[in-house]
Amino acid sequence: MVMPIKLGIDVVSFSYAAGLLLFLVTLHFTYHAAVHVFESKAVGLLTILLLGTNYTFSMYATGGLETQLQASLFSMILYVLFMGIKRRQWGIVPFLEISVLASLAAMTRLDSAIFLIFIGPLALFFLLRDQVSGKQKAIHFAALALPFLLLVGGWFLWKLSYYGNILPNTFYAKVGTVALEKNGIRFLGMFFISYWLLPFPLLALAFAKRIFTNVYTAILSVTVLLWLGYIVKVGGDFMEFRFLVPILPFAFMLLAFLIVKCVKWRWLQVLLALVVVAGSYSHAVNFDTASYRKNIETRTTLAAHITNENENWDEIGRVLGKAFDGNRDVTIAVTAAGATPYYAKLRTIDMLGLNDAWIARHGDHHSNKPGHYRITTFAYLKEQKVNLVIGHPWMEEGPAKRNAFTVGDLYRYRVWNKEMLPQDAKMVRIPIDSKWNLYALYVTNSAEVDRVISEQGWNTFPIQ
Repeated sequence: MVMPIKLGIDVVSFSYAAGLLLFLVTLHFTYHAAVHVFESKAVGLLTILLLGTNYTFSMYATGGLETQLQASLFSMILYVLFMGIKRRQWGIVPFLEISVLASLAAMTRLDSAIFLIFIGPLALFFLLRDQVSGKQKAIHFAALALPFLLLVGGWFLWKLSYYGNILPNTFYAKVGTVALEKNGIRFLGMFFISYWLLPFPLLALAFAKRIFTNVYTAILSVTVLLWLGYIVKVGGDFMEFRFLVPILPFAFMLLAFLIVKCVKWRWLQVLLALVVVAGSYSHAVNFDTASYRKNIETRTTLAAHITNENENWDEIGRVLGKAFDGNRDVTIAVTAAGATPYYAKLRTIDMLGLNDAWIARHGDHHSNKPGHYRITTFAYLKEQKVNLVIGHPWMEEGPAKRNAFTVGDLYRYRVWNKEMLPQDAKMVRIPIDSKWNLYALYVTNSAEVDRVISEQGWNTFPIQ
């Protein structure tokens, strides 16, 4: 995202374009890996048909996160590895490619290590088995190890000097004290149920011997199982099956192999393929209202944070940014720490701690919702001299419906009694558009905030 910022290109549009390009890259390498190693265009075509029509996989092509970048890097690494195994000729270039791509994957998301701890030793095994001289093996080993050590090692040193940690802050924020494995199992269960995929693990078990006697399907299976185990361990995610996206190309390649190469009857092959496609359609239509959906935000609920006029996170940011002219002396605190701070350009405390080291490590337990385990204390917000506490935006339509607020109204700001508040704390009503208004808790006095309240004609209310 540095590129569009530096070039003055709209970051949101750039992220859409980049995500779509990476989506196509993933499909390209997945297709060619399947065609070459299984020597079957049918397997390749069925793989990208099932993958490309998968609602979750396609959705995150424009999700604005690093998900498709990680998926594309995984698919490229797998392609290079499979081509080397098939040709039985490695040379320096494939090992260099694996090393550089693995480095980029690790720097994209550090949980790529789950994939790399299997792929790395596997590449080393084929390096040692290669029928070349000892000198050539040493050169190949250097090609495999040195780029990764230099790139990732240098990155780790930078992380230690800049952040003081190698693990990302989000790791500490998202690891709660609850039993994460239960959330992870529920997360996977919802995926298999919603996509009508429950018969396919049974199909894989039925053909387990054939799967694990084929080097390619064995690699696919172990990789998928490792990743699913990781998802269970970390408790899944609150976004609609996002954590599964990087491994879906592998899963659907394995699924296509089972359908085309293992199932004998054509009618059953067609039926199984149709079940997968129909399951994706059913998920797209029904998951929003599914009774078993718990703590998972769907595409529509995620989009609603931006598009619904009673949430309107981006417009809240624009209004605040225009009012304060991006003054970094003004500090806000939000749980919606994406669109609002981006457009406001004000100093912001993320109340859920995803970009705050103290909250991530010492925040209160907030909920059992994945990714929302911790939250700030109000004492910390006062210590950070937060001016306006927004939290999860509290919007009201039309004229003000009250003249004052009570402490009972302030639970969303982590306030439990009046003694926690400064004596002059008050509520501020900020017009967002012609109909909707935002309430914010004004905590730390600021001449700039007072000026804007006066000039903009924002209403203030006492706290009783």
